[in-house]
Amino acid sequence: MKHKFNVWIDGNYYYEDEEYEVEIELSDEEFETLKNIVRKYAGDLSQGLMPILEKSDDNLYQIFYDEIFPNVFYTLFQRDPCFDPVPGDEGKSWGISDVDYLMGTYGDNYCFDDAYIVYIPEEMMPPKIKLAKGMSDEDLLTYIRRWNSMREDLFDWIISSHDIPISLRDTLYEVIEKRLIEIAKKNIHEWDEEYLSKDDSDPFRQIFTDKLADEIYKEYEIQV
Repeated sequence: MKHKFNVWIDGNYYYEDEEYEVEIELSDEEFETLKNIVRKYAGDLSQGLMPILEKSDDNLYQIFYDEIFPNVFYTLFQRDPCFDPVPGDEGKSWGISDVDYLMGTYGDNYCFDDAYIVYIPEEMMPPKIKLAKGMSDEDLLTYIRRWNSMREDLFDWIISSHDIPISLRDTLYEVIEKRLIEIAKKNIHEWDEEYLSKDDSDPFRQIFTDKLADEIYKEYEIQV
């Protein structure tokens, strides 16, 4: 049976974001597996299905990848002003039928894994934790891990700039989470209930990721 999913492609400052609907053929068993994976997943849900499936189920990941990524690749490939064609490809007008060739020829020079999101259908999403005054550290940690991308944004920023051994990455996560809990508690205490009750309220708004990442890395260095 075919199931509908929404795909979002990042405009990346220079282009409008794109969103479209795609149908994925899934057996009843595969669809139930997908729902169970989302329900049990304890990590960040804000980046959609692909990172979750990549960590959880190779078969489902490949089904979605094969159906969705060629269009994502072609859309983003067309935007790249640094495209360096092989001899004979100069000036060609590319069509969707050329995607397999383009991916095979130029795929190693492109990484679009973070440039698109396959949204999790609303009916699959677990109940979202609402921000509220007096939240426990445990609830804040669940919110930070599942419902906000700042934890992963900081982690990615730090490991892209520093050589963090795999054996110490859990320690880095602990430092990040401790700092984010402190920030969230402070902001929640200061903000009014009206803002906190909104679906898009964010305890890490107006944070400069690079500045906070530098501060957290220094804290991490002290610990290790």
